[in-house]
Amino acid sequence: MLYLPKPISDFLSAADIEPVSGGMSAADVYRCRKPGEDAVFYLKTETWRKPVADEHLLYRWLYEGKRLPVPEPLFCLEEEIPVCRAGDIPEAVGSRKDARRGYLLLREARGEIPCTGKYYADPARLAGLAAEGIRLLQQVDADNCPVRVSLDDKLKSAQERLRRGGYRELNPLVPYTKDFKDHAEIFDFLVRNQPEIEPVFIHGDYCLDNFFTDGEHVTAFIDFGNGGVGDGYQDIALCVRELTQDCPEAVTEFYRSLGIREVDEEKLRYYILLDEMF
Repeated sequence: MLYLPKPISDFLSAADIEPVSGGMSAADVYRCRKPGEDAVFYLKTETWRKPVADEHLLYRWLYEGKRLPVPEPLFCLEEEIPVCRAGDIPEAVGSRKDARRGYLLLREARGEIPCTGKYYADPARLAGLAAEGIRLLQQVDADNCPVRVSLDDKLKSAQERLRRGGYRELNPLVPYTKDFKDHAEIFDFLVRNQPEIEPVFIHGDYCLDNFFTDGEHVTAFIDFGNGGVGDGYQDIALCVRELTQDCPEAVTEFYRSLGIREVDEEKLRYYILLDEMF
C-alpha cells in the first residue's frame, strides 16, 4: 500500500491511485482520481537526495504570478516515512530503501505531450512547439526568481556521486560520450571547460515530455526539479539531444524558429555531457 502523509492522505482519501511509467527521473509519479469527480491530480514522490521544496517554490512562483502556464500546486511535504520494523519498507520508497521522502501534489496539466507519432510525423510543427516553449521560458522575468541553478553546485553533486561510485559504465553507442572512458573523464572535462553563463529562467530538463500542447501552442510545463535561473543553452541543448534522437528532421527548423544562425556547439556539448552526470 502506498504510504501518504497527512494532509495528502486526507485529500486523496478513497482516490484511485496508479503509477505513471516513463521518464528518466528518479522520482515516482502517480495519477490520482477521486471517485465521482472529473478532476485528475498527479503526485510526485522523491527521495531527500533531491528535495521537492525548491520545485514547489518554483511552481507557486510561476502559478501565482501567472508567469507561465503550469498546473496548480496543491501540497508539498517532506518527512521521514514511519518504518515499523526491519524490512517493513513502504511501497513509496521503492527499491532505493530510503525512508525519507518528499511529496508534491499538482492538478493535471492541460493538453498532451508532443513526444508521440503524430508530432514526429510533422517535424515543422514539433520544432515550432519546442521553440515556442523555449521562448516562453526565457521571457519570464527572472530577477525575482526564488531558485538559482548553480553550475558549481551541480559539479559538486556530480563529484560526490563519483566518490560514492554511483555511475554505471558508459554506453558506447551514445554519440556524445563515445570519446570518454568513464564518468570521471566526463567530470574532468566539465570542470576544465565551464562556459560563460548567460542567465535567464530555465526549465532545467526541457524534454518533449515536460511540456504540453493543444496541437497549436504550448499549454503547460511540468517537472521543474532542475529549474530556476541558469544558462538558457541548457534547455536548448537537452531539447536538441532529444530531437536528434527522435525526430532529426526537426532540428534545423527548431534553430530557425529560435533565430539561432550560429549554433554554439561547445555549449551544446557541455550541457548534454553535464546531463549525463545526473
